Amino acid sequence: MKYRVALVGLGKIGWLADRDERRPQPRSHMSAWQFCPRAELVAVCDSNPQRMAHKHALDYTDVGDMFKLAGPFDIVSVATPPGTHRAIVEACAAAKTPLVVCEKPLAGSVDDAQAMVDACRAAGTTLLVNHGRRFHPMIQAVKAELDNGRIGRPRSALAACSGGLWSGASHMVDLLRWFLGDVERVAGHRRGSCAEDGVEAGYDAHLRFRSGATASLHAVDIRRYVQFALTVFGEEGILALDEAGLRARWGKADDSYPLAGGYRHVVADGGLEAAPTTFLGEMVAHAVAVLDGREVPCSTGEDGLAVVRILEALAESNDSGS
Repeated sequence: MKYRVALVGLGKIGWLADRDERRPQPRSHMSAWQFCPRAELVAVCDSNPQRMAHKHALDYTDVGDMFKLAGPFDIVSVATPPGTHRAIVEACAAAKTPLVVCEKPLAGSVDDAQAMVDACRAAGTTLLVNHGRRFHPMIQAVKAELDNGRIGRPRSALAACSGGLWSGASHMVDLLRWFLGDVERVAGHRRGSCAEDGVEAGYDAHLRFRSGATASLHAVDIRRYVQFALTVFGEEGILALDEAGLRARWGKADDSYPLAGGYRHVVADGGLEAAPTTFLGEMVAHAVAVLDGREVPCSTGEDGLAVVRILEALAESNDSGS
């Protein structure tokens, strides 16, 4: 059985990234669905008619027309800017679409994100948010080890990522929340443009979690270089993630500190490494597994809403000076 898939948005992550030959395959939502043996991409939609005329699918410039003329769909993949997500996802819910995959961040405001979650819940639509690292088996294994106490109770974390608050930091904020739990307090400081568009600001941030753990997040200007690195400090060791989150190194506290007696230091304790990926293939595989009933959603609308709440709170913190 193949699932009928529609794609809304043929910008960079939706389709144009397929032109970047350095980028690992699948490079976009489009190629991810095309490579999936359990999916048939039957319709695409974009408001820009110059991105139309794909031979493999029916083309539309209006979401309503797409649903009316080519629906119903089993899956709709939403790859448009955040400010457009609400209307598209609500249209999916109104059409009783079984599953929607929405790009991160879920929305540009808490109000929109909440409305999307509510609409999907009322319609019985499963809403997945493309927090890509949640879908990757290696990072899932790291999360399981962390939860099982490999470094003891996490107490603090240091994170650095490139990109603006909404375009780049949303990935890291979700990973921090996934690893350390719900956030109870934030403080944010806007640092000026850090995004490819030269406009969107990056933020340095401090987050406090309900568990008592804390995290510091540093924004890196993506036009200077790409960065995605996280170190979690536990009571009995350290987890270090880098290479876009695809290399993990564990360290354990040990009594063999060579410079003085009575101190412990951290020694290497193994690690994992995975091949480069865009996480889009893993996203598509998970969506299919969820519809099959083989997997439980691992990046839900509620997770997306929680991230939007944090991003909005960081901006408000900067504006209020709190």
